[in-house]
Amino acid sequence: MATLWNGIAIGNIGKTYTNESNFSKAQPLLSQYLQQSISVGDSLNIAMSQNAFASFYIQQKEYAPAYAAAGYALSIAKRQSIYAEIIHATNILAQYHQKYNHADSAVYYHKLSNEYQNLLKDSARKSELSVIKAQIAFDNLQYFLTRH
Repeated sequence: MATLWNGIAIGNIGKTYTNESNFSKAQPLLSQYLQQSISVGDSLNIAMSQNAFASFYIQQKEYAPAYAAAGYALSIAKRQSIYAEIIHATNILAQYHQKYNHADSAVYYHKLSNEYQNLLKDSARKSELSVIKAQIAFDNLQYFLTRH
């Protein structure tokens, strides 16, 4: 487990370097993050590291490797229903298709991204409702116990 947490920390540093356009420092850290995620078989972090690489490549206008990384991230994220990573990957895939004037594919990935954004919002609403229901049940129980 320490290996995974170490990989996550290294990956976050790599993402920061990517955001700062310090690609020479980002690349080895992102590679290490991906390798550590694969070594422990953590689907979430494999998808996240692939998306980190997709962002790394897209910022450098290296569209083919960005497309490959985002496609791999999307594949994993869809199998595991990891909505945030699906959204990230589909946004990068849409960028790729926009760049190459593949209008139908760009629209497809934008729509897919929007669908998963809505699913993510719905999931958050359901979680909030569940918390409210639990609070009401707790308050009712507390009221009952103080009355008897």
